[in-house]
Amino acid sequence: MKTRSTRRALALVCVLLITGALGLAQAGRGVGRLAGTVKDEAGNPVAGAMVVMEYEKGGRREGTTTDGKGEWAFLGTGTGRAKLTFGAEGRQSVILFVMVRQLQANKPVHVVLRPMEAPPQADDPAPKAERSGPVEVVTRTYALRHVDPQLVKESLHVYFYNISFGEGSGLISVRLPKANVAAFEAELSKLDVPKRNILLRVFTVIASREGQSEAIANRDLKKVLAEVSNLLNFSSYAVDGASVITLKDGTRYAELLLSSETLENLRLELSRVTLGVGADNKRAVRLRLHLEQKGGLGSLLRTDTEVAQNGYLVAGVSRIGGGGRSLVLVINAEIE
Repeated sequence: MKTRSTRRALALVCVLLITGALGLAQAGRGVGRLAGTVKDEAGNPVAGAMVVMEYEKGGRREGTTTDGKGEWAFLGTGTGRAKLTFGAEGRQSVILFVMVRQLQANKPVHVVLRPMEAPPQADDPAPKAERSGPVEVVTRTYALRHVDPQLVKESLHVYFYNISFGEGSGLISVRLPKANVAAFEAELSKLDVPKRNILLRVFTVIASREGQSEAIANRDLKKVLAEVSNLLNFSSYAVDGASVITLKDGTRYAELLLSSETLENLRLELSRVTLGVGADNKRAVRLRLHLEQKGGLGSLLRTDTEVAQNGYLVAGVSRIGGGGRSLVLVINAEIE
């Protein structure tokens, strides 16, 4: 298998190793969870409400929408003060400032969104809400050159209320808060670019807190695991399998069956695969990972993340067996 020199950007892009005992907070990333609900004044769930979380330090910003029960959640949160913005069409937006912790249980955040015509009222539960006035909503039309409208809908949904487009058409009509227009257009310009091929190498590794590591032929993989050993309490690694998959920038969904002797029937789902600019201002592959074992442990890992060009992502799941063993994925990305 072709190797990459560490001098060409050996980078530990993100460590999301869910050990249950040790977390690593970097730029708002960690192993915590923050969740809550959005309801109306009658206590009914507000489905499809926009929830955006932004850390004051570190610059991490991500969004989601509520499900049919009005519930939302952010996974892989770090420690820090974060700004939460809640919004829904025809309702007053709500802004909260909360302290998020990754090694302690975060108190659920429950929000009530009132109609536009209702006067602002103070909520009793902490944290205290800072309410804005009515949201000015605008409609904008854009002509897409390279990206599929469906991918825009899935990747940038946190910025708008709704989007419409015709079958086979490159024109999209977006209805969104006026305050979101600049951010939406900036992200759209990064998304709507000529598509490239992306090569992902996925190594399945078993980490243990005891014993000696086996010989690892891939020099870059060996270097990456040495970095992990310095950060986390593992003393040995054994390469369980390796797989390769080539995707197209803009891939909505792909599936990879991983080779592993320790856990059988491992399936890695990759979705929302897009090129963008990473935290270090270098090109990065953004994607959603879902690792599961069919007929076994079920869902093992689900996260939205990114891998720097020619860099490495380390992600894992704890306690897959006795002896303090953990399943670790090391993913290398090349952009052709």
